Amino acid sequence: MELSEMLEDRLKERELSKYALAKILSEMDGSGKAPNQYTSRLAKVFDDPKGRIFANLEEVIKALGGEIVIRWTDTTDQVVR
Repeated sequence: MELSEMLEDRLKERELSKYALAKILSEMDGSGKAPNQYTSRLAKVFDDPKGRIFANLEEVIKALGGEIVIRWTDTTDQVVR
């Protein structure tokens, strides 16, 4: 499954719109920026997650209640923090 599909599926699973997710990101940021200042970034992350700045992708995944896990084939799982 592609990363963009995983993000879309999680958004649906959490019953969130992209605007609602932008509101969550705004609250997480704490800078007082309006949610509409996050909508362009969100659109880019969902359209091409592999081409995005890692911090933006990580922020969206955290806002959706997830975490990034790297699974090395010769060792144990490690969580990106």
